[in-house]
Amino acid sequence: PYSFDLNNELAAMRSANVLEFQFPREGYGPSIAATRFGEKILDVNSENISSFVPTIDFLADWFSASDVRHLEKVATAYFVTAKNPKVSTVERAKKLHSIKPHIDILAAEEALKIVDEKRKQAKQMLGFG
Repeated sequence: PYSFDLNNELAAMRSANVLEFQFPREGYGPSIAATRFGEKILDVNSENISSFVPTIDFLADWFSASDVRHLEKVATAYFVTAKNPKVSTVERAKKLHSIKPHIDILAAEEALKIVDEKRKQAKQMLGFG
């Protein structure tokens, strides 16, 4: 699902000259890169930021080979699961399908199972889920 909060945060960081958008390939969306000022902020806060590295690595490993269709299914599955953590896979699949009708129930169930498994892995590896 689209995140207005993330969009607002990125816009604020861009207007504060912390990050910039780069367009490396024609026909694709922007990449986000730190500006010099953003790099300085990173350096000053590196000790605090370092605690997030295992989580970032976990997510990067998980999503690095994913295409946009897979990312959409899994992101929506995570969203539905976060909002309905105690609901069965079948019920969550119906909710996912109602949000994204082009994702059929079987694909929704598959995405939810992936999310459930990754949440278990995250809990074991990182201490949360």
